[in-house]
Amino acid sequence: MSGALRFAVFALLLFYQGSALLLEQNCGKCSVFSPTPWLVKIRTELSSNITCTGTLINERFVLTAASCIDYQAELIVRLGEIDGTLKNSSKLQYEEIYVARAIVHRSYSSESYQHNIALLRLKTSVVYKRNIQPICIDVNVGKVPKAPTFEMEMKKNEVPKKYKVGILNRFLLWLGMRDPEPDVILTPQPFEIGWPLTTQIDKSTVFHQYGILSHHNSKSKKDVYTDVMAYADWIMPLALDVHITMAPNTDFDFKI
Repeated sequence: MSGALRFAVFALLLFYQGSALLLEQNCGKCSVFSPTPWLVKIRTELSSNITCTGTLINERFVLTAASCIDYQAELIVRLGEIDGTLKNSSKLQYEEIYVARAIVHRSYSSESYQHNIALLRLKTSVVYKRNIQPICIDVNVGKVPKAPTFEMEMKKNEVPKKYKVGILNRFLLWLGMRDPEPDVILTPQPFEIGWPLTTQIDKSTVFHQYGILSHHNSKSKKDVYTDVMAYADWIMPLALDVHITMAPNTDFDFKI
């Protein structure tokens, strides 16, 4: 990225978001009622079956894997669907929005899975709700990683030990003077291509996405992820609707 273009994008981030680091300023916030409010499920208009997954990164764009949408018909994204057994989860209804445009990375290869990343521009803007929130995307182009992909073994979630209710608490529960402990909702494990890999920012309660599930390596028996930070300068102008012709990155040959 040229110095002039880098400065222009930097200025745009400051102007639109108030931060030169995150694509969306108010992002990455979840709760026990909605542990992954940024999770998006993707399907085609012709089928109700979920094809893959992605993440809401701002009110108009979804980030996913290019292999999710390659050669697919008209796409629909489902937002706000809660996985869990909380009694009030049914009150938070999911929403479906048609995709206006699918933007696949120009260098994507369906054979090697290189540059397996894509953006979906929605036909209408998303209204943020308790169960529909964007994930944080770090767009600091100065933090380009060494490689555009990485591998890792996924650890299964461990269910916490069952809450022990003492005699006094049981008596208060019986009298209706104490509320029962809420059901524990664990962060769902990746089950579809496009699934986000997230982490907390500086030990806070805010999460950002640093990986997109690309494919499974049958030799290493590990999941291969697209590194989101490696594509910050590709994501940023598109997600902000900045009409700038990007200069190619010599490290990863990024092209719109």
